[in-house]
Amino acid sequence: MKKIIPIVFILLLIILCISTYILIKLKENDNNSVEAEIIAEPKTVEEVLESYNTKYISEENNIIYVVFNKDLFNENGESNEKYFTDIIDDLKPFYKKESFSLIDEEKDINIDVQYDTTSEKYIIKINNKEDFYETVNGESYTKVDTSRIVEDSEIRIDNSYLETLLMRSMYFSEIEDELGDGTPLENGYTSYFDGIIKIRNVPTGAVRNIIFSDEYDGNITTKLRADMSLDEVYNINPDNSFGSVSDGYLGYKEADYYLFFYDDEVSVYSYAYRYNDIFEEALEKYLDDKNLEEFVNKLVKAWKAYDYYEYNPETQDAYILYSNRGIEINIKNNNPEGITLYSNYYFTDVTRKYVKDGLITFKYNEDLIDKTEKQRREGTLNFNTLNNE
Repeated sequence: MKKIIPIVFILLLIILCISTYILIKLKENDNNSVEAEIIAEPKTVEEVLESYNTKYISEENNIIYVVFNKDLFNENGESNEKYFTDIIDDLKPFYKKESFSLIDEEKDINIDVQYDTTSEKYIIKINNKEDFYETVNGESYTKVDTSRIVEDSEIRIDNSYLETLLMRSMYFSEIEDELGDGTPLENGYTSYFDGIIKIRNVPTGAVRNIIFSDEYDGNITTKLRADMSLDEVYNINPDNSFGSVSDGYLGYKEADYYLFFYDDEVSVYSYAYRYNDIFEEALEKYLDDKNLEEFVNKLVKAWKAYDYYEYNPETQDAYILYSNRGIEINIKNNNPEGITLYSNYYFTDVTRKYVKDGLITFKYNEDLIDKTEKQRREGTLNFNTLNNE
């Protein structure tokens, strides 16, 4: 028994020494970790930005010029909001009770972080919008950079009316004698040859839409006629841009026309894919001063090639349709977000920025001529209510 006690004592002493050694080492590791964290903590604005792989360029009067590692949305239209809010939160300690800004001129990103002395909180505005991520569509923001009108189909016009119109700037007067007297219809079209041909003009006197019934005896293209079935049309030319046989129509685009084939008719639209200078000048001014009446008057008087026009000054509502330019203006209560550009709009840097800033709407996956044609077939657009000034 006397021998056991010393052995137990020695074992306890060994255990105590080992435990003490482990505790000392653990404390040293904790101290080293804290020191490492302290050393790693950014001490300057530039270090904060570098920790987010953002390039610091310069700073003047609390305006920081940078090149962000990310855009406001990723290529799939998903929000990068957390990336930007994390940067802002890490920069706030450097600007206690002060406002500051982050500007990326390459990506056209302007972030204002305004300190409100009343609430003692920071208010964040991205591209002048406080609720940027709640109001800007991520897919529109991303896709507007690559938006293009649909590619041409393998198709070539072979029709005397369409060829003459093309050579004469689409003016109806150039084919009027060949058509003879027409009968006005309730939907804004005029019927010729007992409905074999129907035409709708715009206020300039240009033909916007010409329809050939299946009784029309003549070619539409070098290979397609109006009396062909959809199956025949598709078998001859499967390179359609819109619709399908199962949808009941096939849409094609060539250099100067959109053509929509059905079992009972062919509908042809003229279009123009080029810089819309009058519209963009009027739009810029309207977004600046919100003078809807001036905006509407400028368009309908200086740019008369619209399909449809309505304006109510009392309610500050306006509807103007330029289907062949990809512009639909459907403003309610003077809200410019009702201005929608479609995939057949010719975008410039100016209008891309308006979309990215959430000032106007962009339907990236829809062509306005195709949409207008669908509404015509459904009978939901009556062009007889035109207000042609």
